[in-house]
Amino acid sequence: MGQQRGPKSGLADRFRAIDGVGAVSTLRYALAIASPAGKSSTQLSLLGIDPDVFPQVAGLNFQQGDKSAFAELAAGRSVIANGIFAAQAGLHVGDVLTLASPEGEQEYRVAAIAGD
Repeated sequence: MGQQRGPKSGLADRFRAIDGVGAVSTLRYALAIASPAGKSSTQLSLLGIDPDVFPQVAGLNFQQGDKSAFAELAAGRSVIANGIFAAQAGLHVGDVLTLASPEGEQEYRVAAIAGD
């Protein structure tokens, strides 16, 4: 835990320096424990994105909410939940999801429900 996995830091900067490359986005992956209100805790996979760049290089299909969710991510303490997880947990836009973190439990607002 806490180890750098995958490409070394600086790889994205090398891609950005290539003529003709318009945008480069990086991703972070982590396992987490989520506690939706009124539901039992469950382990899930988190994918951290750069909310400013990600929409330039990839898209999401929104079941609830819309692309304004990226601005909410940039403001902090928000998530875009996967549709399958949201259905299983009974989540909707505006609900609060508690995630365990190294700093203790943190609450995040569901800004949208979407898939890729």
